[in-house]
Amino acid sequence: MMANISREWYVIFTKPRQEKKAETNLINQGFKIFFPKLRTFKKKGVLLQEKIEPLFPGYIFIQLDQKSNWLKIRSTKGVNKLVEFGGNPAKITHDFINFLKVRCDIHGVSNFE
Repeated sequence: MMANISREWYVIFTKPRQEKKAETNLINQGFKIFFPKLRTFKKKGVLLQEKIEPLFPGYIFIQLDQKSNWLKIRSTKGVNKLVEFGGNPAKITHDFINFLKVRCDIHGVSNFE
């Protein structure tokens, strides 16, 4: 019988405006990522243009277990570093991630007003 490995959510600080690049490269390496986005509308002249932007610019979430290759993450294109407090990676609760996920579509775009 295999032991249940605890998977926690953490925060990645990306390089400026490279959230999508970091997400794509981490997914290609087999990591589970959550990159929530926000639908906004910008006025351009008399037109209103829809734009999809990061909900948390410069940050994405990654789910890891104790056996994950943490060094591999830091060397991923688009990633700056894992957010840390006191030298420990910053954990995000499953409740917070679920709170965001239920308010997003399958592409991670939120329906926040």
